[in-house]
Amino acid sequence: MSEGRRSKLSLYAATLLIALALLEAGSFAAIRISYWVRAHYLPWGRAAHEVHAREGIDFDVLRSELDVLYRGELKLQPYRWYALPESFHGTYVNTDRDGFRLSPPPAGNAPLMVFFGGSTMFSTSTSDPHSIPAYLSQSLDPAAIQARNFGVGGYSSSAELPLFIEELRRNRIAVAVFYDGVNEVDTYLPMLQDHPSETYWDVIGYPQPYSYVPALRHTASSEALLIEPYTVKLARLVWQHLPIGIGNANFIVTEANVDSHAEHAASIYLRNLEDIAALAASHGVTPVFFWQPNIYTTKKPFSDYERGVAASQPAARLLSVALHNKVLASPILARYRFVDLTDALDGMGAETEFLDDAHVSFEANRIIAARMAAALQAMTPQDYWKKTTP
Repeated sequence: MSEGRRSKLSLYAATLLIALALLEAGSFAAIRISYWVRAHYLPWGRAAHEVHAREGIDFDVLRSELDVLYRGELKLQPYRWYALPESFHGTYVNTDRDGFRLSPPPAGNAPLMVFFGGSTMFSTSTSDPHSIPAYLSQSLDPAAIQARNFGVGGYSSSAELPLFIEELRRNRIAVAVFYDGVNEVDTYLPMLQDHPSETYWDVIGYPQPYSYVPALRHTASSEALLIEPYTVKLARLVWQHLPIGIGNANFIVTEANVDSHAEHAASIYLRNLEDIAALAASHGVTPVFFWQPNIYTTKKPFSDYERGVAASQPAARLLSVALHNKVLASPILARYRFVDLTDALDGMGAETEFLDDAHVSFEANRIIAARMAAALQAMTPQDYWKKTTP
């Protein structure tokens, strides 16, 4: 090859590399700017700042801590999708050596009342003292039993099942609480959008993409596994918002077909419930299942912001209502301790309490915890509970 030809090829290669680098940098900037604009200028960000200001919480600090947990340092977990970073210590969020939220922190060696769920149980919308388990722990006698929060953002019952097995082997569990509903929908809709060819997702449920994809960058030992280019990430985000049927669940789930989708999602949840209950019985654990409130099933009067949220995702609205009805109609529920909490927030006023379809304010968490405590007290030994509830 002549010197001139080699120089031309080198120039082309260098130009291509520079162009790719600029495209990647531009995509990174576009994603970060969109996150920043959403958090500061769009309705969600304004509502979040308003709700957190009521409790003296700096929402920007909380958001940055959650960004580390759910994007920056998330780890691939082979059998329950992903795990949060261990021993993280922030201003508002702290995790233990196994990556679970210290909300509430451990208190002695009493048996555990454990709480499984997604981000609403983890409580991504509050500081540590204001999660549902933290509120509920105030009613427990710590000498008899202690609460432990095993909620992980994005988890549905499909991830809670293997996590339950893990914790049965690790801890002395007396009562296991499962708080589900929203992520049964929020993992089913991405499965429709992604069109996976593998049939096992139909049986065990689909992983939550918004956290599972970042987790693929790290193995369980934090070694680099996969880097998703920001250009690819940006293209994926844009694709999922295009008004075409194949990539947007709002154009897939309709009034005509929602019943069949709800039947499918309900079958996954109910099979998980049955397996969890069987495991619990074999270990002498009392399992209690709660169906959580969301913006599509509550009868709470809406603020203008909440009204906009409720109208913004028609597929989630249709499937949430249909799935709730399918689950409640199942005859197998009579065999288990199942509590429908969809009306828990109906008595709240028209002030903004929902930050999105599921995440709620500090006060809403307190109300849910009180309802949950009342139900649990009727199902568990009385010596677990303080004689006078705070």
